[in-house]
Amino acid sequence: MKLFSLLRATLSQDMNLFKYEFKNDSKVSKKVFPVLLFLMVSASLGVLIYRVAKPLASLNLTFIILSICIIGVTILSFFEGIVKSQGIIFESKDNDLLLSLPIKKSYIIFVRITKLLIFEYLYNLLFLLPAFIIYIYFEHPGFNFYVISFLMTLLIPIIPTILACFIGYIVKMFSSKSNSKKLVQLLLTSVVFIGIFFINMYSRKALQTFISNAKSINEIITKIYYPTGAYLNLINEFNFLTLIKLLAINILPFILFILIASKFYFRIISDSINTSNKQSKKYNSNMIKKRSVTMALVKKELTKYFSSVTYMLNTTFGLILMVVLSVLFIVKGDAAINKLLGVNLNATAFVIFYFLILFSLAMTSITSSSISLEGKSINILKALPIKYQTILNSKIITCFIIEMPFVLISIIAYILKFDISILSLGQLLISGAILIFISAVIGLLINTRYPKFNWNNDTEVVKQSMSSTVSVFIGMGIFIFNLITYIVAIRKLHFSQTLTINLQILVLLIISMILYHVLMTWGPKEYKKFSI
Repeated sequence: MKLFSLLRATLSQDMNLFKYEFKNDSKVSKKVFPVLLFLMVSASLGVLIYRVAKPLASLNLTFIILSICIIGVTILSFFEGIVKSQGIIFESKDNDLLLSLPIKKSYIIFVRITKLLIFEYLYNLLFLLPAFIIYIYFEHPGFNFYVISFLMTLLIPIIPTILACFIGYIVKMFSSKSNSKKLVQLLLTSVVFIGIFFINMYSRKALQTFISNAKSINEIITKIYYPTGAYLNLINEFNFLTLIKLLAINILPFILFILIASKFYFRIISDSINTSNKQSKKYNSNMIKKRSVTMALVKKELTKYFSSVTYMLNTTFGLILMVVLSVLFIVKGDAAINKLLGVNLNATAFVIFYFLILFSLAMTSITSSSISLEGKSINILKALPIKYQTILNSKIITCFIIEMPFVLISIIAYILKFDISILSLGQLLISGAILIFISAVIGLLINTRYPKFNWNNDTEVVKQSMSSTVSVFIGMGIFIFNLITYIVAIRKLHFSQTLTINLQILVLLIISMILYHVLMTWGPKEYKKFSI
């Protein structure tokens, strides 16, 4: 009973992040927007799955769609687990409270992992639901399919989440021994992500021949990953022994991890807290220097940023990837990027590199959660005699301090390999600066509109809040808009490459100035309404 009470209390605080609050109509369901967004994304994925399933159905190979979706969701769960395990399992704000209560260690670690699994279920359904519907449409399966598919949906994220938690456990174990624990966590987690990324990149050739080799690919998947093969066997012909094996392969590692991790879980958290306290005492012993208001706020923003591994990883992974791809660009030239994208763009190396920077910066939004991360201290910040415009500007400056070095390193890497004119260099620098600025302004606008101050860990704000989700979609829209307008300008309007990029820079500059004006006039009015 104590276990279920603890689980209910933990989840009741965090499920609010999936709700949308209409300010003008309290009677409207707070779940409307997430449901609509879920249906839109699922429908889009369903269209893609249908296009692949249709030729397979003519060959009686529709079941392969299920195999691909299951292995894809498994990989997605692994990625999500690596990112979220730090915030949910090791760095939750209620760790001190739970450590002081007479609760079994295994109960606490069970609740943490169960909470992580629930988040995985919500995201996995985006992919699994359209796959199941498409399969039903083509094959008209019996009742057995629905029962086994429901069970498989519950089992899919268990193994990848346990593996992800194990990696997070190793990262935390090493980082808790270091005085620079946040940097260690960021570096180790980034190495894992980049390693997986390059494995995926060099396996792209096999995926391009999916349709023609679908049956052999399915055989490889089912042999390597037993749960997929067991699931396909069970939906075709139920076998009690196969079902027992499937349950055992998923549930036993879950139980073993809880039992083993509970032995060392508190020790790692305790070491991490002790290291943080030492760093805090060291900081307090230093002489406090007088700074300008803006620089003091910038320092506060940087301290907050580098104190959260989840925040750093979620916002710098694209930037790190940009640098890595730029180095890859040096080694293999534009052929490497063409291979990465999977298509022959018939474009110059400069254009590909330009859109690489555009994509990385458009998808990086540090400010989309910077206001929410103020938490309850927002009331203290409001009480200070500081203009809200100054606070906003400090957050924008922080974005430049964090992101611009990555841009400069990438550009330097590019010019070491390719000849570049002063004009082209200026285009890269200016477009990079504008993208950093417009992403920062958009993030602040969205976060001002949809703040979330009541949170238990950084993951809720950085990865699962309304402002972060909306900012990512807007960033994606900016990149797609620029890509489409470039193609239209070059192919249909016969503009030169230089003119097209200059026009894009001009349009982005005008839009950013308009948005900045809105932020500086509308933002303070919303800021006054913030309260905890």
